Amino acid sequence: MSQESKVTRSEIHKRGLFSLCQQLDISIDKIIVAYSGRYFSESDIEKADFFKGVLHNSLNNAQTLFLEKRCSLSFHKDNREVVEYGKDLAIGWLAEDAVLHKLSDFGLKIRSTGSDSHREYLAKQNIGTNSDYIVTSQNRAIAVELVISWNNYWIKTNRLDLRDSKFKRLSNKNIESVLIGIEPNSSCFFITSVEKIKNEFQWRENPAWGNKGVYTLNSIDKLMKPMTLFKDEYLQNFFR
Repeated sequence: MSQESKVTRSEIHKRGLFSLCQQLDISIDKIIVAYSGRYFSESDIEKADFFKGVLHNSLNNAQTLFLEKRCSLSFHKDNREVVEYGKDLAIGWLAEDAVLHKLSDFGLKIRSTGSDSHREYLAKQNIGTNSDYIVTSQNRAIAVELVISWNNYWIKTNRLDLRDSKFKRLSNKNIESVLIGIEPNSSCFFITSVEKIKNEFQWRENPAWGNKGVYTLNSIDKLMKPMTLFKDEYLQNFFR
């Protein structure tokens, strides 16, 4: 077995998170400090210490048992082990926080709105598909969804997959929706109005996601831009 094959998915995600924070010039330590003294509901697991354990492979027995109890959701975890799934969620939350901080630095009026925005491991019936953020710009509300490719999937395949439930919600005309995609390891991103591209998506079953239904956008390279533009005024111009 090669050394590369031994690397877990959560390890790849962690590397991507560190790269993301570096490219956004956001301190992961400052993000974690904000969770000091806050505990997961109905537990004695402190969030800041837990996130440190995830990032530094130092989860203790209590934290591991906590994940095993809260994350045994076969439909959502796909083919991942329970603890790996829980780690992936935590890394995703920290990535959302990093992007939120950066968008706030751009002067955007933005807030988290996802069903897990309070950073809780939710029961199956409470897991929703709300957008990650709501941006208020020129007296209008814009739903913003963040998607991240941790393993260079977009560059390798030239396509983007969205769960069918997420795509249908983003396509709802009740609110303007924007999709932000970041691929940290290729230093690329895109930002686009869902209305502009929704007709280009095609439904299919995705074997990598347990044959769940997804909507796939091909030729994603047409949207991708270097991360240097993310740090500049690209997003500000989009929401102005």
